[in-house]
Amino acid sequence: MRGVQRLLLGLAVLALAGCGGGGGDGPSEDPGAAMAHIIRLELLGQRDVSYQLLIREQRQVVDKRLYRTCSPGPTMPGAKIEVRGVKDETAVVPVLGRTKTKAVSWRLTVKEAGSPVTVSNVGHLIAQDGHWHWTLTSESLKLLRAGLCP
Repeated sequence: MRGVQRLLLGLAVLALAGCGGGGGDGPSEDPGAAMAHIIRLELLGQRDVSYQLLIREQRQVVDKRLYRTCSPGPTMPGAKIEVRGVKDETAVVPVLGRTKTKAVSWRLTVKEAGSPVTVSNVGHLIAQDGHWHWTLTSESLKLLRAGLCP
């Protein structure tokens, strides 16, 4: 149970918050599908790819090698990711400040010893370079900038 709880806590701490501009020139991909993809990358340990989907301003201040070593826990290929809603929202994004975002409500369920373990959260996506990108929470960014894992 500890591995699952650590993974779920890690995802909640990272918060997978990303931000999306409210204009009509956003990515063609649905923001809910983009968020589910980013969560799945984290769950499968594909942190090189999820790092590339961080907003560029955070990639500039977070060391890629450190980020790759900060796994939230064991891989979870059988996890269920449910997008519960998407809405426009202004959020304080670390490094950017107040930014218009796409807020994506999601729920993650994994089985541990035959019982479901669920966590819900809201992440935000930003449209950059024709794709949705996510952002770290201020606490996760602070720790990573200090050379520590969140």
